Amino acid sequence: MTHSQTNTHKHYQQLSFSDRATIQALQAAGDTATVIAQKLHRSKATISREITRGSVTQLDSKRHSHQVYLSETAQAMHDRKRDRTGHYAFLKTGRAFFKALARELTRKPRVHSVDSFVHFYRDQGKACPSTTTVYRYID
Repeated sequence: MTHSQTNTHKHYQQLSFSDRATIQALQAAGDTATVIAQKLHRSKATISREITRGSVTQLDSKRHSHQVYLSETAQAMHDRKRDRTGHYAFLKTGRAFFKALARELTRKPRVHSVDSFVHFYRDQGKACPSTTTVYRYID
């Protein structure tokens, strides 16, 4: 019996700026998303989504608009979104939470566990990460 499943995992890697520059050059040369995907060893869907996200509207000399993929714009949008997501964003904005958590965990006698403090802090209407995220920070 032949097994078609493997036990190796594919790890997702985000597109780098050089990948985006390659996409821009290949698309400007007239290559399709399928050809670009094959050359970069990526999924066609990944390339198609990247082209959609990184495209901007430009006007030509006759004031007609058209979509153009720009690697610098795509990278800037990626960086901006990355800074606003998950733990990256909370490291910048959640200083008050982590200071309060550190005070609470070193207090004698200790009243809260990490989990109960997260719920206590959240019940006060303040933004805080999930208990799982806090434990990841601690590790």
